[in-house]
Amino acid sequence: MAVPDDIRRCLRDEIERYDTTRCVQIAPAASFVDWDDLGVSRLVLDPDFDARRPLPTERADLAVVLDAPTVLSRQATRELLGRLRNYAAGAIIAAFPRAETGRDNAWSTRDFLGLGFRRLPSQRAIESAYWLYRYDIFDYKITPDWLNSRYWANPEQWGKRRW
Repeated sequence: MAVPDDIRRCLRDEIERYDTTRCVQIAPAASFVDWDDLGVSRLVLDPDFDARRPLPTERADLAVVLDAPTVLSRQATRELLGRLRNYAAGAIIAAFPRAETGRDNAWSTRDFLGLGFRRLPSQRAIESAYWLYRYDIFDYKITPDWLNSRYWANPEQWGKRRW
């Protein structure tokens, strides 16, 4: 399954924005996009791919996962994204075709949000029926106001109470 042109352009913009030297594209052989000029390495997904085995690449700054649900089961795709997120990449972009809701490997917004992904903001108009989500460890969790040293030590109670 070939990746539509609008998705290719959007993903290229994102890869250029990250400006990284260690980027890996993970996709079925039929879905690879030619980003050799950007220095993107490739990892082929096939139906026998086992996401629980160690990935054969060193830790990447950015991993782009294309069309994984077309060759992997829903659980295997979830394991792949989780393994990339936890061990193999600082940032991940997932581009999956939208499938009919009744199919076993159909992904939804809930699936991406459950893994900590956010919708990929795009400067371009996207007309293709694709999910575009991203995960980046640097902005994964927005620090809430209460999470600072001012509230942890409770200094206004020092010398007044013993607990």
